[in-house]
Amino acid sequence: MLRNLEFDMKSVNRTVLLGNMGKAPEFRTLPSGDRVANFSVCTTEKWKDRSTGELKEHSEWNKVQVREKGTVDYLERYAQTGSKVYVEGTLRTRKVPGTNGGDDRWFTDVDATLVNLLDRARESDSGPSQPESRPTPAPAEKPASRPRAVRSQPTGEDRSPRRNVQQEPNGFETDDALKDKPRF
Repeated sequence: MLRNLEFDMKSVNRTVLLGNMGKAPEFRTLPSGDRVANFSVCTTEKWKDRSTGELKEHSEWNKVQVREKGTVDYLERYAQTGSKVYVEGTLRTRKVPGTNGGDDRWFTDVDATLVNLLDRARESDSGPSQPESRPTPAPAEKPASRPRAVRSQPTGEDRSPRRNVQQEPNGFETDDALKDKPRF
C-alpha cells in the first residue's frame, strides 16, 4: 500500500496550527494595492518526562502571512492579541540578504489559506471592533418525559403520505416507516 502512495503523491506542503496570536495582526498595502496581514501564532506542547515525571512544556512561535482579501478583512475586524486561532497553509522559505556584507538570513513562514478565529464570542466591548449583531436563537425546548406522537401536516405542495413520527425521551424522533427496514 505504501508503494502505491509513493507514486500517487509527489509531495505535500501543508501546515496546520492551533494556538494563540502573539499580538494583533499588522496590516500593510502592497504597491499593487493588495493588502497583507502578518501575525505570529504561539503553539505549546506539553508532556511528562518519563525519567523524572516532571511536566515539560515547549512553545513554538510561527509567523503567518495572509494575502486573501476576505481573510485580511476578517482579521482586521476581529483579530486581537491573544485570540485563539486555527490556521491552515503552506510553508514558505524566504531569503533576506545580509546587511554590510553579512550572511544571508533565511526565514520560514506560513502562507495561510484558511484562518479561523475560535474565540470571537468572548470579545469584550473594549475590543477594536465588534461583529454585527445577530439575532439570539430561541432557547431549545426540553424533550418530553415520555414519548408522544407527532403527525406532520402536509401542505399543498407536500404530496407524500402522512408519517407517524414518534418523539423519544432522548429528544430524537423515530419514524414508524423505518421500523420495518433492516438495520446494519
